[in-house]
Amino acid sequence: MLDPGTISWLLDMALREVALFAAVGLLLGGIDDFAMDMLWLLRSATRRLTIYRRHRPTTAATLPPPDRPGRMAILIGAWDEGDVIGAMLGHALDRLDHHDFRIFVGVYPNDPATRDAVAAIQAHHPRGRLVHMVGGQRAGPTTKAECLNRL
Repeated sequence: MLDPGTISWLLDMALREVALFAAVGLLLGGIDDFAMDMLWLLRSATRRLTIYRRHRPTTAATLPPPDRPGRMAILIGAWDEGDVIGAMLGHALDRLDHHDFRIFVGVYPNDPATRDAVAAIQAHHPRGRLVHMVGGQRAGPTTKAECLNRL
């Protein structure tokens, strides 16, 4: 039978081995993070000494607006949204100030309420021609990613 001092010594040695194993694992796992940090610091210092002395960085506040804004597409995946999609689309069409946009709404074959609400906006809203309903082959609900990819 082992005496309490020997058991304590064995537990202490086992704990040291586990701590050493964990420390080596953390060191190896952190080398890539350290390397990336050093690359970023080196790149930042290089840019500060060369490029930023000749050119000032552009910020959103100093960026001039485009002469002609481009086309904008808004993608909406809609499953079981029949109660709210009509009001949301109407509000968006009333408030969007962009001159060239389209709203694409992904609907499902087994969700007639949502399809009917989107169709009502298309038919009755003055800007309804900007809304495009995109139907899928798969019954809903699917993932939001599947619906957006289809759009």
